This record gives sequence, C-alpha cells and structure tokens, in this order.
Amino acid sequence: MVFKFSKFKKIRSLSLSVFAVLLSFYFLISSQKDENSDMRTSIEPGRKLLIKRFWIEKQRMHLYKYKIPFADISEETVQRLIGLPGDTIEIRDKVVLINGIPLDDPEGVCYNFNFQLKRPADSALITSFGMFNGKAICLENEYCFTIPQRYEHVLTDDSVFVFFERKTDSPNRRDTSCFPNDSQWNWNMDFYGPLYIPKKGDTLWDEDPLLNYYLKINCPNVFSIAAWTNTKRRYRIVQMDLYFFMGDNRDNANDSRNWGLISNEFITGKAYLFD
Repeated sequence: MVFKFSKFKKIRSLSLSVFAVLLSFYFLISSQKDENSDMRTSIEPGRKLLIKRFWIEKQRMHLYKYKIPFADISEETVQRLIGLPGDTIEIRDKVVLINGIPLDDPEGVCYNFNFQLKRPADSALITSFGMFNGKAICLENEYCFTIPQRYEHVLTDDSVFVFFERKTDSPNRRDTSCFPNDSQWNWNMDFYGPLYIPKKGDTLWDEDPLLNYYLKINCPNVFSIAAWTNTKRRYRIVQMDLYFFMGDNRDNANDSRNWGLISNEFITGKAYLFD
C-alpha cells in the first residue's frame, strides 16, 4: 500500500512537471520596462504581461507581441492591433478611421499637449493631471507634456491654464520618419493613408497606386514572384495576411506608421495584462 501511494505521488509530481513545461511553452511572462514606452499608460513600466504564443487569434484593439521590421530579429514590441487584413485605414488629424468609420480610442491613449499655466508646474500638478515626458518651452510657464486623453476635459480649467492645445502635424507634410518615406506619399504621424491592408489571396496589379508601398514592406515572403496575364498585365499574389499596429502613446510611439505593415509571420504572441 505504501509502495502504491509513493508511486502515485511520483506520477502526480511528474504530471505536474510536464504540465508546467507545456504551460511555459504555451505562455511566456514578460514585463514592460521602458518608462516612455509605446504603450504607456495602458501598460505601465514594470507591468507583467502574459504572452500566448500559439493558436493566436487576431482581434482588433487587442494587444500583440511582434518582431520589429528593420531591427535586429530578436527585437520585439507589444502594441495594439488596429488594422486587420482587408481593412482600409486612414489617420486624419489623429483620428483613426477604419473603412471610413472613426475608431474609438482605447482608454489609456495619450497625446502630446502644449499649454501655458498661470503658475510654474510642480510635481503635485503634474501628478494630478497624469502628465509625463515633459519639458518647458518658449513662453513663461509654457510646457509640452504627454497627457492621457482621459484628462483632456480638465485642461479647460481656466483657474490653472492660460491655454492648451493638442500638438498636431500639418496635412500633406511628409514626415521622413514615417514609412515608406517616399515623396509619392506626403504622410505623417497625424495624417496617414488611406491605406488598404492586403489579405492573403489578394491580387496586386502593377498599376496599383500603393504597389511601391507594399513592395517596401520589410517582411519576407509576403508576395509571390511577379507573373503576367495573357494580356501582359503583371501581378503578384499576397501570400500572407498583413496587419497595422499602433502604440497607445500615440505621439511618441514607433509603430506601423514608422515601419509599415506587419505580416502574420512576425506576430509572436497575444499579450494579456498579468497582474
């Protein structure tokens, strides 16, 4: 009887060990380290993330971990999935449009604001308005800070503020930090697109006005080798789905506005807040 009980304990211990190994293979726990990260304040520094690494369903507005194009292959980031295959995305005066319909901002989204105070900024005021990543600028008591959008309604308090404005780029001004940095598209972080996001099986013709954009995407094996129809029209077939990601720290994030669309192969996990 003692022998059987001891054997049962060994089997149970082995089973639990195997389960733990399988669970760690399926999930990965990581943490957000960068104080001015692409996802602050949705994911605060040090916040634990649970990364699901297999059977990853793709859902708009959910968080995913992916490899960064144009970077070392080991460099990854966690951001929000905004555009799905088959969508047309456009950013107009910071407002994200999906197929022409404005997309609600996530709760933690942040923007940069210029403002002037009636007194010098102190730590209590900065904390009360959730401000971070700031600096003094031209006028007396004038500042630029990143502020969560949920505080925007209190910035109208004329007992504190002389004026405030959300920093916004100009339409048709080409930002060289934006993908694909081509004079064909005068896009910037606040005015981007419209951009159709190809899905697997789509046909891209040579006359497509966005073809050069797609061919500059730094994800391998996205398109088939060019072929010709009987009427001498050249085309390529999209081999895998593509996605558009954005950071919630909108004015300071590096995301698909900077490095273009992300292929399915570059997405390494779905992220969940862990603690």
